[in-house]
Amino acid sequence: MKIRNGFVSNSSSSSFIISIPEVYRGSKIKTRGNLDKLIEKIKMVAEENEWGFNVYKGYMLFSTAMDNFDMKEFLNKEVGHYLTPSLDIPQHAGFKVYFDEPFLTPGGDPPKYSCAIQNLRYIVNNCFWEMDMDPFYSKN
Repeated sequence: MKIRNGFVSNSSSSSFIISIPEVYRGSKIKTRGNLDKLIEKIKMVAEENEWGFNVYKGYMLFSTAMDNFDMKEFLNKEVGHYLTPSLDIPQHAGFKVYFDEPFLTPGGDPPKYSCAIQNLRYIVNNCFWEMDMDPFYSKN
């Protein structure tokens, strides 16, 4: 009989970034209004399933510490095609999901974004071009 001592977890983290133009590409999401409705639905589903979600500089940022809900499958069904992430960080890849110490804002409130979402925002700032939220809308 094997006995395991110490911390045991079957959790698996997942973090990924999808560009807004990727959402529009070949999908049933054809207008900014449809995109806004999709974003609201994603916010609700993300909160219900303990996923961090943020829209930042034309990208959708996703992260969870306990991958009990297949967010990618949900997104693919919602847009009507397979979405290719701009960045997909596999579980156990060393990506920081939690703060090392309890973290509160100066006012004593919990942080607005999880550590993973803050790190994904850092990646977007330093490694990606800013994307247009409505790439098919012409201002002319």
